[in-house]
Amino acid sequence: MLHLFRILAAAVAASQIAAPLTAAVAPAQRPAASIFIPFDPPLGQRLIYRKQRIEEKPDGRERSEFTFAIEFRRDDDHYIMTLSPGGAEDRAEEPARMQAALSRRSFRMSPQGEIVGMIDEADYWTALEDTAERALGKGAGEVEAVGTRWAMRQTRELPLRERMHILAGTVMPILFYAGLSVDPEQPIERKDIQTTVLGPITGTARTTVERIARDHVTITRSWIIPNEQLQEAMDRLSERFGRRPYGLGSHLISSDNVQRFEIDRRTGLARSYRSVRSTVTQEGDQRPFSTVTEILERID
Repeated sequence: MLHLFRILAAAVAASQIAAPLTAAVAPAQRPAASIFIPFDPPLGQRLIYRKQRIEEKPDGRERSEFTFAIEFRRDDDHYIMTLSPGGAEDRAEEPARMQAALSRRSFRMSPQGEIVGMIDEADYWTALEDTAERALGKGAGEVEAVGTRWAMRQTRELPLRERMHILAGTVMPILFYAGLSVDPEQPIERKDIQTTVLGPITGTARTTVERIARDHVTITRSWIIPNEQLQEAMDRLSERFGRRPYGLGSHLISSDNVQRFEIDRRTGLARSYRSVRSTVTQEGDQRPFSTVTEILERID
């Protein structure tokens, strides 16, 4: 998160899971064919997930994996969701205050499953900025330092909803369809405008219910951002910082993202999630590409 252009790439990725395709409606208002996915998380139980990320580029393959836990509890008519590491992590080099603020985060959620705020958000930003300054002091270039501070400042100034989706980005696919209705009879397509650190981005989302079982529903969603919008955003960043964002060439040819959710029909939480995001760019006569695959699986 301390690398400017990885932050920006993450912000674009966050926009791809930030807007559900349908809004929750009262039972009497739903079409007869629609399926309502509740938000009824288990209370006081640590749910352990494994996240894998695989990035394939012309010059090689990078893979990372970690586990995390989420736990829900009641708070009057709302919920508190706490995100924490799923296993032991060696962070002895970080001061205890920073370690606690960055590795354990709690969010307040509405009864419908929407994140409405982060508890002690100011402490989180203080710890993140302190950690970033320490990292930037270990040899980061001027462009990198200025850009990283700019990206964090832009994120802090986002509207509440978009900011929460970035701060809780790891768990957003798990919560994505909780409290909403989906139509199993036909694909649904809709355009959505997202506010990101790159500015407003309008994308097209297409949702298809692939399978309905007694205990779960499987949903496929594709998200497409017009190339000209991303190209304009990249050009603005290039002008501001003097070089292209991480992993992108001089000209964007295509990009798309396909997501697959397997959702528990009792709790409304995803049991597994898979996202495949592909990007093709051009550098002179060459066409570099990257494919980023992210996999979330509940393992407890």
